[in-house]
Amino acid sequence: MKVIEITKRFRNGEIKKLMVVDQMDVEAINDAVEYWCEGESSGAVYGWSSTWEFVEDRAKIMRAVEEEVQELQDTIRWKSIRLDELRKFYNS
Repeated sequence: MKVIEITKRFRNGEIKKLMVVDQMDVEAINDAVEYWCEGESSGAVYGWSSTWEFVEDRAKIMRAVEEEVQELQDTIRWKSIRLDELRKFYNS
């Protein structure tokens, strides 16, 4: 695993995002960057461009990992609640 920093530039500025990537394949990373950039609304009207680079700064890496862990924990919590609801529905 590696951490990359994406910089998305658009007419009125730029936005940065740290992302944990599982694959080292540049094409897979480019696809993940493009997917994130398309989902992030800035620049939707006038267009955008993006670049990315591997992160070496330990503090940034730790922040990215902590954010990823939190997202996974939130997903697990939500899915657990959903599973309980489905079991109640099935058993009623």
